Amino acid sequence: MVTWTPNDDFTPVETKVGWRTITRKEYFFPDGSLHAFDLVGREGEKGAVVLGLTGDNKVVVAEQFRPGPNKSMDELPGGMIELDEDPEQAARREFREETGYEAGRMEFLGTAFHDGLFMASDIYFIAYDCKKVGEPALDPNECIVTKEMTIADFLESAKQGHVTDAAAVLMAYDRLQELAG
Repeated sequence: MVTWTPNDDFTPVETKVGWRTITRKEYFFPDGSLHAFDLVGREGEKGAVVLGLTGDNKVVVAEQFRPGPNKSMDELPGGMIELDEDPEQAARREFREETGYEAGRMEFLGTAFHDGLFMASDIYFIAYDCKKVGEPALDPNECIVTKEMTIADFLESAKQGHVTDAAAVLMAYDRLQELAG
């Protein structure tokens, strides 16, 4: 197993860039060379994400334009967990805020990291019997179109690389296949 050793003589440096925190850390590689990395987030940050299904098994998706890929993406609603929240509370709050839907029964799917440069992990849930109860309550930097997709269309969108939360799709794949028949 390849491992790097943190430079214990270096204090991580946090810089705010917009609403994000960039944390610089240093590591020694196995050959002894020292390398700095700029990581997104803070140590221990966690997000909560919901794969929501309506009573007729449609996937509730938050379609958003994303500047990284420079296109609209099908996303699962979610966001950062506040200090006073447990993961399921945060998942329910974010789902309601971003879609206007109330999540029904929730089931834990798993936890994953976005990629190797994000310090925050995401906690994934699948929610059943989700119902539209109002309009989204979006943050100023959010522009979301809420839509419902069949499970087949959602999985195809994921296969085509149009879904941002691939970990959740994999965690829920067998269950989604069961529900799709």
